[in-house]
Amino acid sequence: MQKTYWVIALLVGAIFTILCLAPIMTNDLFIYLSIAREYFATGMWPTIDPFLFSIPQYHWDILHEWLTFLIFYAIYMAGGYPLIIIFKTLCILALMVITLKFARLKKYHSPLVFVLLLLAIFSSASRLHEKASLFSNILTSLVLIITFLNQSRFSKTTFALPLVFLIWVNLHPGFLVGLAICGFSLLFIRHRYYLYSVVGSFFACLINPKGIYGITWPIEFMQNDGGLFKKHIFEYFSLWHPVWITNRETFFFLTLVSFCFYLLMRTPRKLYSYETGLFILFTFLGVWAVRFLESSSFLLCLLCVNLASEKELQMQWSKSAQTVLLYGCLAVLGLLATQGYRRVPPLDQIYLGINESYYPSVTLDAIEKLNIKGNIFNSHGIGSYLAWKWNHKRNVFIHEAVTDYEFFRDNFYYVSRSLEDFNRIMNGFKIEAILLTKNYGTPPLSRVLEKMPEWRFIVEDDGSMLFVHERNL
Repeated sequence: MQKTYWVIALLVGAIFTILCLAPIMTNDLFIYLSIAREYFATGMWPTIDPFLFSIPQYHWDILHEWLTFLIFYAIYMAGGYPLIIIFKTLCILALMVITLKFARLKKYHSPLVFVLLLLAIFSSASRLHEKASLFSNILTSLVLIITFLNQSRFSKTTFALPLVFLIWVNLHPGFLVGLAICGFSLLFIRHRYYLYSVVGSFFACLINPKGIYGITWPIEFMQNDGGLFKKHIFEYFSLWHPVWITNRETFFFLTLVSFCFYLLMRTPRKLYSYETGLFILFTFLGVWAVRFLESSSFLLCLLCVNLASEKELQMQWSKSAQTVLLYGCLAVLGLLATQGYRRVPPLDQIYLGINESYYPSVTLDAIEKLNIKGNIFNSHGIGSYLAWKWNHKRNVFIHEAVTDYEFFRDNFYYVSRSLEDFNRIMNGFKIEAILLTKNYGTPPLSRVLEKMPEWRFIVEDDGSMLFVHERNL
């Protein structure tokens, strides 16, 4: 039985690895690299956005992730894009190792944990990106486990909480979820030293470049500009959004939620209140915004392990059931290795580089050959890549770190709303060329441009298309 267990563990690890070794297609990475490069070039963190031409003196809040910028930049300098992808893969595999280690601490050796892990990784398949949230996924899991270990008796792992939050607050705003878990757990865990550690964790969060504002900023953002992102940014869409409701990730996540709910309904009353609160929180986050799918899935996985480890809920697996699981993992691994998961080249193959079909290449060469002197309007989804690629040779119209609601709405989203809006934006910002991606809403603007003879279509590649005003030709 032990041999079968570890063979299945290796197969599940291989499935995790294949899903992670995909081309880079996250825009956040390039803003991390650009900001870190700026820091080393100037010796200070920029307080005014140095990459935009469209919003003079645009003040931005970036220091909540300063440590992430340095980590990713160091990895890039050491091994380029391949090493970044490998690092991402190791972070995702760490979630699997953490879950298995927790299961062993709970003396839960059922192969069911691998089914839960598979549901979690396939729920997260569209979110396996090179982003700061990788750190939050790991640290949230560790914090949750510490609360579980303190349910029956005090655990010395509690003393690690302040250090975890000290590091976390400088990596990613996800520390707020960790604080919420710890705060909620105080209703059920009444050890004196646990209380001291949780209070110490809050004060540890104050040790960041912005102090108390570093804690409150993410909340203010979601209350204000966050509403815009819920309407227009893909990763902020609800799981019920038409774009997501029919996706495979939604099916896997809801299956995981359903199984967790089943375990919860069979839970002894001594665990019911705390576990129910966590279940509601994790499910809400995963449904509320797609960007939380990854963390919610693995947190639900840990919650299931904690529930299933109770004697009253122990499920016995026959030898034949384990054999079926083993061959099932082999079949899934074979399908992933031969056909891929996403079925969209080059995302259906292992590739240690950027997704050439998503980012502009031929169009950028054309811009240089034409020697366009004026400003270039660019799609939101490639702004960070352009800032990294151009390195101040040109500045960009918009990028992913711009959180100005009115600017985004009035000067980007409305560009294809009417001819008057289009001309207002083009003339107001002295635009001489337009670089569009072939993703996320580009067709309306490209169709408008095709009807304007003064805007000439120049060239396209797999991921973008370039239009230039005739006065530049």
